[in-house]
Amino acid sequence: MALCTLNNVKDRLGLTGTKEEEDSIIESLIDEVSKLFETYCDRIFGSAEYTEYFDGGGRSWVRPKNYPITAVSGIWDDFEWGWDAEDLIDSSYYRVATDGMFIILKNLTFVDAEQNVKVVYTAGYSTIPFDLRGACIDEVMRLYKSRTSRHLNSYANTDGETFVYDFSAFSENTRMILKRYKNK
Repeated sequence: MALCTLNNVKDRLGLTGTKEEEDSIIESLIDEVSKLFETYCDRIFGSAEYTEYFDGGGRSWVRPKNYPITAVSGIWDDFEWGWDAEDLIDSSYYRVATDGMFIILKNLTFVDAEQNVKVVYTAGYSTIPFDLRGACIDEVMRLYKSRTSRHLNSYANTDGETFVYDFSAFSENTRMILKRYKNK
């Protein structure tokens, strides 16, 4: 998911009208910077549904990789990995923590087994947070103004091209913002 729009960047740059080549360059940079932010933070920012498996460990909580968790479709606890209806935990026995990062069981614990907990959930932002969108705009502008990919040195894009990025090339402000969103 793109973390900002073509219009966001053009407005900040003071560009008006449509120039196909210019717009294409900016859109490409938006996609690249958005992917770089997700790679750096080790998470997806846009809202999507995920299925993850966890070791139960006798705990009363799980921490899925993606957040904020906005909905839980189901949680199963099954050491045989059948994920049948009788293994489904009733939604009245869990809730999402207020920070949106954990799912907590009420008066239950997961079985102490390997990969016995299956969680299907939705996480991410339907609207990208203002500071994250602003940082993306700033980095796209910087790269657009320099018209170089010298900071893109590794990730694979949809065309199969591989890039390496010197994350220290992000501005100090961008690094501070991304630190708040980095998956730990």
